[in-house]
Amino acid sequence: MTSRSENIKTVEHWADRQKPEKYAHLMKLLDNTFLVTETSSKDIVGFSHLGNASTNYGCGVESAALEIKALYVSPTYARQGLGKRLVREMEKMVKEKNVQQLVVVSTLNAIPFYLDCGFERLRDHTHRIGDQSLSAVLMLKTYQNNVTCNLSN
Repeated sequence: MTSRSENIKTVEHWADRQKPEKYAHLMKLLDNTFLVTETSSKDIVGFSHLGNASTNYGCGVESAALEIKALYVSPTYARQGLGKRLVREMEKMVKEKNVQQLVVVSTLNAIPFYLDCGFERLRDHTHRIGDQSLSAVLMLKTYQNNVTCNLSN
């Protein structure tokens, strides 16, 4: 059993890796899709990373599924709909590629957000970061009739 302080340290380690400046070099190297939300002064306040799903998830996740690899909104801009807009844009790409599933490994605090976007909880998952692990949940959205994330709220 890990202590609360160890859990906080793991979450902080993970969150630090998700900041835009840490992803800038990956945006140039990877053959994946990145979406960025900027202020009028061009400060990055949110971004998402969409790529091919890992093939080892099981639980009905198809090998052709796409995966939300990262979704970040600056705490200063939280609860203003930016995260949902990023999800909606990724959903448009899923639709354009005729892919039927979008998967995400959600942190525990983000589960309500993804449920509100129409994802279903599949199973508990452990997200590994080097020698650390973070409790997470594997979530899936299957597209039928092109339903997308609700932007209300």
